[in-house]
Amino acid sequence: MEPEHVAKICGYASATFYFLVDLPQIYLNFRTKSTEGFSSLAVCLRMIGNSFNFALCFAEKRSLELIFPSLILFVVHLIQIFQFVWTRRAKPYLIFYSIPVVAFLVVFLIPSSNFITRYFNSASQVICSVPYFYACIRIRSTLGISLFGLHLNFTASILGILMCMINCQPDNVIWMFYFISVMYSVIGFGLAFAYDEYRIFDSASKHSKKDVLRLEPI
Repeated sequence: MEPEHVAKICGYASATFYFLVDLPQIYLNFRTKSTEGFSSLAVCLRMIGNSFNFALCFAEKRSLELIFPSLILFVVHLIQIFQFVWTRRAKPYLIFYSIPVVAFLVVFLIPSSNFITRYFNSASQVICSVPYFYACIRIRSTLGISLFGLHLNFTASILGILMCMINCQPDNVIWMFYFISVMYSVIGFGLAFAYDEYRIFDSASKHSKKDVLRLEPI
């Protein structure tokens, strides 16, 4: 099999896993009817970064295997914002639905800014990890986040790195995205081990038994 075909397989496999990454978190939120222990600020920051990345995919005419995971993450963030509105009865979160519109306008109307905006996605991945994991550290529990989702994220990131290696991907921004995603998962695993909560699959019943999760969410 030609290397380019292997790279495409890795790319589409990575995209498929990215499609699944946030579904466990969305399911956990719906199952527990709660977003406690799950940071809304982290989701909003990720949405900003991915909105610009999604717009740049079209502006730079990137390949489908790079556009697809960005599209999936884009849709997922829209759903997660809705969950915060639903579980916290907080309509102000709806304003974040305007972020994608702003991103597309900036990318296409001010193309000279793209050399900066193309780093927004990687930067948001780093910055959003602070409130994401702080929410866990504050209540000393990882039961509010989906560890199964982090396992899927880890797998998707490794496949993405393999795709870049085989393709000899010259774009450092794409490399950064996958490496940061790996570290994101590793930190989550570390916290789960520290709180003696490491698991492959998530449990809504354990989530409901944790009194500490009744704290006001971030």
